[in-house]
Amino acid sequence: KKKELTDKTGKLVRGIKYTPDFILENEKVIIETKGFIRSNHSFPLRFKLFLSYLVNKGMGDWSIFLIKNQKQVDTALEMIKNAKGKAK
Repeated sequence: KKKELTDKTGKLVRGIKYTPDFILENEKVIIETKGFIRSNHSFPLRFKLFLSYLVNKGMGDWSIFLIKNQKQVDTALEMIKNAKGKAK
């Protein structure tokens, strides 16, 4: 049977789902790309829950990039390359 969450009134509450844009397992890197995020958007809450999930699963040592523009893409790529070079 499917477990369903309900609130105090018995109304069905949908689960929250989140999938990052890129996961580089060998480098322990997660990349999420976002442009402008409206203030009433659900993403900030989902992302905070995802970060909590990572810590609870023992993945707190992973690098997480929340990228919003091309400059941040370039910076993230350089950081990933530099970290990979240091690991060798």
